Amino acid sequence: MDKAIITLKNVKTFRGTEGHGLNADVYVNGQKCCLIMDAADGGEYRYELYNKELFKEFEAYAKAQPQYPMEFDGVPYLKDGKPVMMDVTIDQLIDAEFDRMEKAKEMKKLERKFDNHLIWGIPGAVAYTQVKFPASLSKYPTDKLQAAIDKYKVNFKPGEVFWNTNLEALKLKA
Repeated sequence: MDKAIITLKNVKTFRGTEGHGLNADVYVNGQKCCLIMDAADGGEYRYELYNKELFKEFEAYAKAQPQYPMEFDGVPYLKDGKPVMMDVTIDQLIDAEFDRMEKAKEMKKLERKFDNHLIWGIPGAVAYTQVKFPASLSKYPTDKLQAAIDKYKVNFKPGEVFWNTNLEALKLKA
């Protein structure tokens, strides 16, 4: 398997004793591979296989990925002054796809706010700042909106940008 395109369908999430749980059908390159079950009980993921051969290929694909440094809260874990390296697992590949799906869902919610909100933050981050306007941004004079954008932009932290995709259409410079 040269590349694995992972898709999750029939996703169910719930609150368990050790956090949030997940049940989902896992598709690899468009083929139904397995059901993942995370009981949110602190234990390992469990799998119900739909396609044993594809699952084996998926595991081999994960193992073939480059190792990565172990981190705790973003800080590399070192042993004898060197980072401890970890193997990629299918659990991590599935987690990454679930995280991507959740971020995309959150971004869709934010995009609906772009009509009457200015929203900014560091791209890809979880936290952002928003300012709600009483009416649609298109109802305000361009010079007034540009002044508001410039006012907020002065206080941006490094890496922050406006997330609004409608500013150019409103003839505004972010």
